[in-house]
Amino acid sequence: MNLHIGGEKKNKFKLLFGPGTVLMLVVLCSIVGKQLMVPQHVTIERKVIASGKKLERRNPTVTDVLGWSLELKLRPKQVQELRSIEQTELTSLRPIEHDIEDARREFDKLVAERHGQVAMSEIQRLCEPATRLSFIKRTILEAASDRALDVLEPAQRSAVIEMAQSRLSLARRAAARNK
Repeated sequence: MNLHIGGEKKNKFKLLFGPGTVLMLVVLCSIVGKQLMVPQHVTIERKVIASGKKLERRNPTVTDVLGWSLELKLRPKQVQELRSIEQTELTSLRPIEHDIEDARREFDKLVAERHGQVAMSEIQRLCEPATRLSFIKRTILEAASDRALDVLEPAQRSAVIEMAQSRLSLARRAAARNK
């Protein structure tokens, strides 16, 4: 409705928004709409709870010691004791590794069902058993390794630790080159 006062047209209704504000709102709506339509790739960093201790030098496994039996010049009685330790270790690890594999399968199944859209609380819930089992596995491996080192004579023990350390150094250098 236009009113004519003194020869001028006066608009009874004043515009609440100017063209710049309207343009800004249109652009804002299109940006928000695009953000809602595009799947978000979120990276969440959390503290990782390692199952093994961070050691500069881990003791070699029973399998390592048996593999180096010629270099260490192990006596038949030592080999027999090491095989017994290895068998005990394998027997103890079998059910734990089976449970870890079950936990991994359950996790993979959930991720596949949800197409990768899994809440952090669910990830933590599903990883907790595997973390606990991995810690138990590490404890069994360390105990078997300690028993294997006890079987060796002092010179053999220091030689096997040195061999394991050199292998670890080579692996670290290879990993650093591949980064």
